[in-house]
Amino acid sequence: MNEQQTTDDNERTETEPSLAWAKLRWTAPIAVFTAAIMVGFLFVVLDVVGAFPPTVTVPPDSQPLTLSAAIGAAIVSAIGGCLVFAALTRVTTSPIKQFRRIASGVLVLSFVTPFTIPGAPVAMVVSLLFLHVVVAGVVVGVLTYRGTDE
Repeated sequence: MNEQQTTDDNERTETEPSLAWAKLRWTAPIAVFTAAIMVGFLFVVLDVVGAFPPTVTVPPDSQPLTLSAAIGAAIVSAIGGCLVFAALTRVTTSPIKQFRRIASGVLVLSFVTPFTIPGAPVAMVVSLLFLHVVVAGVVVGVLTYRGTDE
């Protein structure tokens, strides 16, 4: 493990791997792209098995959940995660640890949204919860592992 030395500008703990900005420039797009591809693939599979009935409409448009909406939500969430991670690298001495905590909290909070869909069957709610976990897992995994000098 390649540890970053303590500097006056940006102190790191001895156990925190150094963050490689050059790597973050390409790992962030990889995290976003991978999350979008995974959600797209899983959405199609789950839709084929009937997890997203066309009769259930999703707020705010009162339209059935679509592949493009699911991928769009994954992209927005992944970009948000990348921005939070980038900000944490500038303001904390342990960005990876803090990012994992924040991402876990946001994931738990995101679990509320599938339950707000009126008339959503259990399979749809569980499928959406699963997709939330997939996006969080991809973003946290890619950024905290591939975005470091480990």
